[in-house]
Amino acid sequence: MVELFQIPGILGIIFLISGILAKKKIKSHNPFFILGGISLLIYSYTIGDMIFIMLQVVYIIASVYEFFKIRGR
Repeated sequence: MVELFQIPGILGIIFLISGILAKKKIKSHNPFFILGGISLLIYSYTIGDMIFIMLQVVYIIASVYEFFKIRGR
C-alpha cells in the first residue's frame, strides 16, 4: 500500500514523464518539469534527504529559467 508521504514522489515522476511526452509534441519546455521538480522536492523533504533536496532546488531553478527563456522568444 502507498504511504501518504510517497504520494508527492509518485506525482513528481508522473509530471516528469508527462513533460517528456508532451515535449515531443509541442517542441518547447512546459510546466510539467517544474511541477515534477516541486513534487519531488516535497517528497525529498519528507524523507529528509538533504542531498536530494539541494539537487531538486537546483533542478527547479533551471526548469523555471528554461521555461521563461523559451516563453520569451
